[in-house]
Amino acid sequence: YEFSQENNLTIRTVERALDIRMQEVLREDESGTYGVGVQAQFTRIPRERYTVSITFRADPDRVDELTERMFDVLEELRTQELDEAHVQRIRETLRSGFEEGLTSNRFWLGQIEYALKNDRPMSAIRRYLDLVDAVDSASIAEAARRYLNDDAYVQITLYPAEGE
Repeated sequence: YEFSQENNLTIRTVERALDIRMQEVLREDESGTYGVGVQAQFTRIPRERYTVSITFRADPDRVDELTERMFDVLEELRTQELDEAHVQRIRETLRSGFEEGLTSNRFWLGQIEYALKNDRPMSAIRRYLDLVDAVDSASIAEAARRYLNDDAYVQITLYPAEGE
């Protein structure tokens, strides 16, 4: 992984795709949880790395089943391209979040901090919407293959204490 605006946005598109599909599959299709959290993070210092976390709460009796379905969704994203409606939804989510942020001091503070900490020019922000517009189903599938590795994950399952 190389820390860059393009790669970070690519990981962000995978995060959005996962969030949408996990909600559809685990929440709506399987009725297994009230919600799924998907979060991507990337850092440059002390070393370039990224993480993608998927969290959900479920009945302990359904944990194995829903975890298996979660891995099915990961494999689906790696092997199948999303339909245009999903891709458009991802683009709209990224675009609207960015456009809302432009009116917020917190957003600008974050952008300044990001630029300074990561030795990036502030002018790079102007490229963001062009990068969002270039997102397509093939680029999301390629990013899923590159960044969602089965050989580099940690699975943690918490169960309630006995008698609870």
